[in-house]
Amino acid sequence: MREVGLDIADLLIRHELEIKDFYETFAKIFKNHELFWRGLADDEQGHADLLERLKANPHLCQWLQYEGKL
Repeated sequence: MREVGLDIADLLIRHELEIKDFYETFAKIFKNHELFWRGLADDEQGHADLLERLKANPHLCQWLQYEGKL
């Protein structure tokens, strides 16, 4: 069974990537502001990448699992 903290990290990563997709859609629709929307999409990818690296840390998973219970 997976740890709750890891599940939360995965959920946060999926959230960042969904927002990235949202911004990429706007970049296609609003061509006159495409660079703006693509910049936001790149930021969200960066957040997802950072979370991916952080979830390898067992202390982060433990913190995510128990933080709300302190």
